[in-house]
Amino acid sequence: MAQSPLAVVQAVFAAKERNDRLMMMALFAEDFAFTFNADPDRIGDGTTLVGWTANRAHLDRVAQTWEQLDRKVLSMREDAFRADQVNVRISFVLRHRASGETFEGTKRQSWTVRDGIVTSMIEVFDKASVHAVQRLAALSAEPPPPDSVEQAEGIADGVEDR
Repeated sequence: MAQSPLAVVQAVFAAKERNDRLMMMALFAEDFAFTFNADPDRIGDGTTLVGWTANRAHLDRVAQTWEQLDRKVLSMREDAFRADQVNVRISFVLRHRASGETFEGTKRQSWTVRDGIVTSMIEVFDKASVHAVQRLAALSAEPPPPDSVEQAEGIADGVEDR
């Protein structure tokens, strides 16, 4: 019998804490889709990455750019309306390696798990984090373009605790 979606997502977080990439890969579908709210022109990736290779390369770039100083899972629960969904809320503190700037924020994740395997995850950062990440990733003091901010805020407004 396959593990519950919640147990699978908990196993992913446990593997991440141990830096066990092989276990993490075993928990994700080969064509896993990761979607996030950011302007692709400012971060160098698309807003949806598909497959192990694209996602691993993205995670490596993130680790080279940001040092995670703190991360706390604020809530993790199965969606009341969809049996294959797990909703996670996380607080974090990051340091931008190039500038030394530190900021904190929150993000929400919506995981889809089918037959014990993660098939997709949507990650939405709070508005302040979107501004900071896009500005620092572009190494620019300019704010992100208004249309990308509106799009990110629209996504963030649609992902609320239920």
